[in-house]
Amino acid sequence: MLMPAEGRWLLVDTAGDGVQLEPLRAADFSRPLAKVVLTSAPATVIADSRERVENLAATLLAAEAAGVTRWALDTAVAYAKVREQFGKPIGSFQAVKHLCAEMLCRAEQAEVAAADAAGPLGKLGTPTTASSPSRPRWPPASVSPPPKPTSKAASRCSAASAAPGSTMRTCTCAGPTPTAVSSVVPSAGCAALPR
Repeated sequence: MLMPAEGRWLLVDTAGDGVQLEPLRAADFSRPLAKVVLTSAPATVIADSRERVENLAATLLAAEAAGVTRWALDTAVAYAKVREQFGKPIGSFQAVKHLCAEMLCRAEQAEVAAADAAGPLGKLGTPTTASSPSRPRWPPASVSPPPKPTSKAASRCSAASAAPGSTMRTCTCAGPTPTAVSSVVPSAGCAALPR
């Protein structure tokens, strides 16, 4: 467990001696909640600033959100394969394919954003250098600003299309500015839908 203490950060092993956990009922079923009582528990001092620890926590939450997004995509695709309407799996309908293709793009954008945020942060307790800033930053002002949420952001999957008999995604190279289309490959998430 990571905890603040008088301007420092301490890492405490909750399975070690001197730590008592009292489970509490949590409102969020996906996160366990407990009261932690420490009595002479050994701790390791982490020499990171509050800002760095907060950035690491935000990055971990972004990675978790990306994982949940991928799970939602996989679950929706699996359901579209088995749910039938008008005597056919709903995954065979073009509108459902388009929705799955859009979900695939959003899931991959979330994964890329989380990976990009994690890259410069390094490990907890590891000093950062000028080449490895303590927080992710947007490119300089000379580069176009990040896209608005309603626009299609460049990532490994910047566009997807569904046509009868085929669901494809268009891949681009991520960078400060989107590059031209580099390849077209079958969609990992939606190509498996029934046609």
